[in-house]
Amino acid sequence: MILRSLCRPQRQLLAVFSSVASAPYKQRCTASVEAGLLPRYSHPPSSARRGLATLPTGFEGHRIPALPHDETYAEHGVDGFLSPEGYDLAWTQYQSMMIEKLNALTMGTADATTKPQRLVEKYGRSSEQASLFNHASMACNNHTFFSCLSPRKTEPSPTFVSEIEDSFSSYETLRIEMIETADAMFGPGFVWIVKDEKLGEMKLLCTYLAGSPHKLAHFRSQQNDMATYNTNALSASRSMSWREPRNAVGSFGAHSRNAAGSDHALGGYNSFPILCVNTWEHAYLRDYGIGGKRTYLERWWDRIDWAVVEGNARLYGPDAKKFPANAQLDAKMGHWFRKHQMLTT
Repeated sequence: MILRSLCRPQRQLLAVFSSVASAPYKQRCTASVEAGLLPRYSHPPSSARRGLATLPTGFEGHRIPALPHDETYAEHGVDGFLSPEGYDLAWTQYQSMMIEKLNALTMGTADATTKPQRLVEKYGRSSEQASLFNHASMACNNHTFFSCLSPRKTEPSPTFVSEIEDSFSSYETLRIEMIETADAMFGPGFVWIVKDEKLGEMKLLCTYLAGSPHKLAHFRSQQNDMATYNTNALSASRSMSWREPRNAVGSFGAHSRNAAGSDHALGGYNSFPILCVNTWEHAYLRDYGIGGKRTYLERWWDRIDWAVVEGNARLYGPDAKKFPANAQLDAKMGHWFRKHQMLTT
């Protein structure tokens, strides 16, 4: 009798699971919450709901930016790449957490309405604001990753392919190198294509954890895997310590000034990001499992929105003046391109 009573709730639970699994995704979420299988959030974790319920009245704060295919992704996922559940975890829930943490850290300060990228650049050398930097940087990085996705396979324009060939010898070489580099990263981070602002040359850049590729945040690019970078823990800790001032006010002492016209960190690289892939586990574990990182990367390549990537590349560099109003991109991508840049810069 005792065994029967213990088994009954389990049979009921299996019945709930089977009925939930056969329903559409949104209905499954609702049914799971009602059945007590998932927690009931104070506000649903959906990027379609921009207002954050945890914000006090009158506080604008930071909000989740819209993606160009947000509604499609929320309902159907990124076809051939992420399921609706995978998209919800990697974008909706994760980005919501970053924004909520960012609001909690900046509420009541002058940074409450400062855009995340500006916060990254502002606090890249401040150890006291490491948490603020980390959340702002991850919000920027994750947004860049998802904003460069397309619901269908796209191809770069012949002009952009020619530029890729100038930097990487061929389009296929870039594909192989970027996938191999991301697959070889032991630990979470991002692999970027960055473009030199003056020369126009493109190159690959790895950033671990919340490292930023932006030139003004050069001191927190975090390009090294600390698990293999230095086996001496004490030396590694000292080399990565941000408490030690590094050219804080100039290159030749407290009364010097940076070189005229320089707008990037001393010793930094004069480049800007145009594309990235996310290697954090939460981005692929839901759909690809423990050993599925390689498949995740290969399918990501087939869902890159090359129009967005080329648009990012045209913002700066030696050819930027040829596109004073981004007229060609506006005609191709509509108003979203300008809106995206306003949200992130």
